[in-house]
Amino acid sequence: MRPLHVARSAAALALIAALTGCGAARKTTATDVTPLDANQAYEVAQQVSLSMMLGSNVPMSMSTTQPWSRVTGARLRAAMPAMFDTTVTGDGITWQVSAHAYDADGVEQAEPDPMTTYRMTASSWLHGAWADEPGEVTLGSRSELDVRGVGSTWDSTATNGSRNDSLEVNFADDTLAVHWSSRCGGSIVNVIRNKPYDAHPYPASGAVNWSVDLDRSITSGSGSQSVHWIANATVTFDGTHLARLVVNGTHVFLLDLDTGDVTPVGA
Repeated sequence: MRPLHVARSAAALALIAALTGCGAARKTTATDVTPLDANQAYEVAQQVSLSMMLGSNVPMSMSTTQPWSRVTGARLRAAMPAMFDTTVTGDGITWQVSAHAYDADGVEQAEPDPMTTYRMTASSWLHGAWADEPGEVTLGSRSELDVRGVGSTWDSTATNGSRNDSLEVNFADDTLAVHWSSRCGGSIVNVIRNKPYDAHPYPASGAVNWSVDLDRSITSGSGSQSVHWIANATVTFDGTHLARLVVNGTHVFLLDLDTGDVTPVGA
């Protein structure tokens, strides 16, 4: 997926556009719960897409032959030994990661070996805030990853792990004020990447399961609207750049792993 410094502004603008394009605010306050309608499911899908883009900064398949310290702003790259306990800051975002490497017998290695490293584990925390007229965004993302089959001795990697993300967006102009808040919990389940990665850029199989909790309030001259809902979503990989994203088991989308774009399709 795109580096965060590219996806960040585009995703935030798309998100704000979606939030402000939901129709005129009602004078009464409503609370929406599942089942979701198509527009609500699309918002959930957008949040999942953004969380997937954040996760791409700690790739699902950590390779000992490629730096993996992409952060916003300049594409800061840390030397491989330093990545085991690293803090990188750029453009209002701080990324902290601690990683460990092991051989096939489970013996921890001082640093990853391109051939003999079988397993890598990583804990990361990406957090920060930025303001672009006329809005503000605050985010946080914690990940725990366990990747096996890392070295060139093995022909694929298998990734399992967990993610916990939070996002807040505040937008205001002369006619409208929007507050949008989400909390996402994700589990990465046996995501397989075949090697070489250049020939197999997308996961061959596996899934990421998400629970999404969304709050939104919109205030304008015609009144205010507040909504809250909780949803589940599953992203399933098939080796192509289009992953299948299903919200609440009913609403089906295609998630473009290159751009983060979400497209509704028939179930």
